Amino acid sequence: MTQFYSRTLFTLLFLFSTTLVFAQSLTDLGPTQGLQSNSTTQGFNIYNYTTSSLNLEVNPITGVPYVAYLSSGGSPVIQKYVNGSWQLDTLISTTTNAQGFSMKFTTQGARILAITEAGSGTTIKKVENGIWSNLGNVILTGFSGFSIMPNGDFYCLVSGRFKKLINSEWSDFSYPGTETPSSLLYSDGVSLYGLVFISGSYVTYLKNYSTGTKEIVVDNGSSAIGSDAAGNLYVWYGSNGSLLVAKMVNGSLQQLGARTYSGSSVLTAKILPGKDNSVYSQVLLSSSAGLRIDISKLSNSTLETLATYEINKYNSYANYSYSAINRTNDDIYIINPSSIGAFAKKYTQPIILPVSSINFKAAKSGSNVQLSWSTLSEVNNDHFVVEKGTGNNTYKELAMVSSRGSSLFGFNYAFTDTYPEEGLNYYRLSQVDKDGTKTILDSKQVDFSLNDNRLAVYPNPVESEQFEVVLPSSSKTNHVVKINALNGQTVFGVQSIKKTGEKLLVNTTTKLPQGLYILEVEGFEPVRLLAK
Repeated sequence: MTQFYSRTLFTLLFLFSTTLVFAQSLTDLGPTQGLQSNSTTQGFNIYNYTTSSLNLEVNPITGVPYVAYLSSGGSPVIQKYVNGSWQLDTLISTTTNAQGFSMKFTTQGARILAITEAGSGTTIKKVENGIWSNLGNVILTGFSGFSIMPNGDFYCLVSGRFKKLINSEWSDFSYPGTETPSSLLYSDGVSLYGLVFISGSYVTYLKNYSTGTKEIVVDNGSSAIGSDAAGNLYVWYGSNGSLLVAKMVNGSLQQLGARTYSGSSVLTAKILPGKDNSVYSQVLLSSSAGLRIDISKLSNSTLETLATYEINKYNSYANYSYSAINRTNDDIYIINPSSIGAFAKKYTQPIILPVSSINFKAAKSGSNVQLSWSTLSEVNNDHFVVEKGTGNNTYKELAMVSSRGSSLFGFNYAFTDTYPEEGLNYYRLSQVDKDGTKTILDSKQVDFSLNDNRLAVYPNPVESEQFEVVLPSSSKTNHVVKINALNGQTVFGVQSIKKTGEKLLVNTTTKLPQGLYILEVEGFEPVRLLAK
């Protein structure tokens, strides 16, 4: 039920209006070239094993995207996108026979690198504040990847078994069961999870490596697992042209949403958890028309397209795509490496104000003041606050008006102040987000000077048996005063009250019951009186 809070009576009207919304497009991040040790222009547009060693990550502290890959000569290269171009950040020139290279960021912004060299194995390094150090004192053989938990723990997958970094040593991590993991470890803050693919049955399970329990994820399809900075665990899976997204809630998977891409096959998919529990997807699709990238956002249990990009269907290396999200603003970065037509793209979140195009008005309407305002769109808007002041920049809340909810349509609102004060009345309109953020939108003033026959009551509402009635102009010394209920019954009547200056001091002896009354003074227009 919509609730309204007010210290006076008011009228609220909702009218309807519309606005147009335009699709968002991807912007270029290029050129997709950087510097090599021999000073020739080279970038992540190469066509050998780079496609399986390329990493795209966003620094969680600075929001800068980084790409890490192997050069054509086998040297690990790291570039970052700053000042409109991909610039060389690190070139590990001492390593020229690398066969694998991966990079991730810790929540503090430190880079973790895993370099696999032919004939020797994998070394994991940490780069923080320009200082390099090894993680672990051994070279790992059979390395498949590493993961970083929200609490800072490091795990890696080596020869089908997990190892954990403990006191600078990679120690075996014991877990229930003997199945060979098919994914890295992830944590929901309570337990460790990973995917297990059962060969022959084509069934993939989500396994809890803390308890040994398993839950089927997909039968005869592909799946992947990941987590966000807060430790929320997500699993996405699908086959052919369908994609489903689930989240670990209280130890079990709950489906969040699904999407079917008619006439297309899903080549690769990645779920990108953003800020404030938002969830996005980057999907590479194949159809008879060629390849395309789809950026979607999870909304109302479905993945709704935000932007698409068509890829040259003759680009034989285009079936690789990599994506990462900046969790401070939900901007999404995409890279496609290739010998022809390599590209880097960015999806920029549109700047959406909670309320757009406020047209706040205030005007006299008989003995009232009519307030009105309109919106073109509302996103995450919770409510409006109408306040009233007396000119010294001190305002009191007059009413809280609930929003109609997030919508791409606009609405007109109106509020009636039935008890304006004598003289200038100041009104202020504010908007409050669902997270409690309050923004002052506009303020207006209305001059409500008394007419010759209009009374003013102070205070109004009255809270005791005494109050004052201001007389605009009168030569009489004594006045007849009546207070009537809305049904016409007189609840208080005095034949004669002597004027003090331009005021009558009324004493009803006992406090009036709470409600609305009509105050009459002979020779003047009646006014409404509110008792609290």
